[in-house]
Amino acid sequence: RTAAGATSLKDLQGMRAKLRLLPATLVVFACSTATTCGASPRLLFADSAAHLSGARLRGSPPASQDTCRSRSPSPVSSLTCRGAPANRVSFPPMRGGKGGPAEHKFKVPIWEGVLNYVNLWPFKGAKALNSGDATIDTTQEGKDDLSGELRKSITKLYGMHIADDGSRVDYEALGACEQFEQYKTLARRLKLVDVAAMSEQEKVAFFVNTYNSLLIHAFADLGTPSDMLSRLRLYAVSQYDIGGQIYSLNEIENGILRGNAKPPTPNAKVPFGPEDPRAKLVCKKPDPRIHFALNCGAKGCPAIRYYKAESLDKELDRAAGAFCGGIEVDKEAKKVRLSQIFEWYWTDFAPKGDKEAMLRYVSSHLGGDRKEALEQVMSSGKY
Repeated sequence: RTAAGATSLKDLQGMRAKLRLLPATLVVFACSTATTCGASPRLLFADSAAHLSGARLRGSPPASQDTCRSRSPSPVSSLTCRGAPANRVSFPPMRGGKGGPAEHKFKVPIWEGVLNYVNLWPFKGAKALNSGDATIDTTQEGKDDLSGELRKSITKLYGMHIADDGSRVDYEALGACEQFEQYKTLARRLKLVDVAAMSEQEKVAFFVNTYNSLLIHAFADLGTPSDMLSRLRLYAVSQYDIGGQIYSLNEIENGILRGNAKPPTPNAKVPFGPEDPRAKLVCKKPDPRIHFALNCGAKGCPAIRYYKAESLDKELDRAAGAFCGGIEVDKEAKKVRLSQIFEWYWTDFAPKGDKEAMLRYVSSHLGGDRKEALEQVMSSGKY
């Protein structure tokens, strides 16, 4: 199917062969969640399987430290598997609405959502979450950019429905309140945005802000997923109409911000084909620091900040410093523990398998005692 929605014969060709990959793909996905903290002998990666358990905002109390953390951990404690058996991964409960995950709201079956995520299924069964008529609010023109307005609106709603101790978010109540309807009216204006007119920095800031807003919108409208395959489906079917083109969470992250790169999953293909009009809009020089700005909805994710094009470099540096500051360095054992995001997106930060280059990248965003400890381990050459 083309971006405009028309089905073509070319899209149908080879679909039978792609469907044969489904069983193997699902098996590999399932096996990939069996990794444990400390699986590698020296350079360790904390498990990130439970990365949709709810997000934390700046100023909110820290969440409890009794389970493995997530895709984008920031504090040191978020990198440690606690309360889990030595060879098993601990999955924290989802923080959805009352009664648990609202899985019934997903209209797309899991198998189709997973194939959508790895870009092996051309048919998109879900509609954009900002569908409906879009109108321009002339009273807001020139006051702020649209992605900034969305971010401010959704984080205000988030703050209204997060528990006092930061342990859970009542997405059911968030989705039912009057202010959320106002947010959705605002989100429809994304249809009027001209992405092609944006500079590279404007594009990065815009899509990071929009991604973080879309994720919370998806939790409120669709519910929080209950397992790993459901999470992949959420990334594939949660989407906005932006400037007349449909963008899912997966397509924003891997298509636009990562320069049309394959998702870090088995058998995946690039989000945009050569004839896809969105392929012309991808970032020409992808910045790996976007991984420290995207909020994946987990307790340990970075705060949902507002990124501005004019100060983007400084803001991404600050996000990188906070994220990389979460590493654990054991100078005596010559071991370094990193977030699993560095393993998933290794080639975004350093050549594949080059541990020294990876640690040099992390060190470049550190300071003080932690930087000194890491460089001491690196200088030994035995990590």
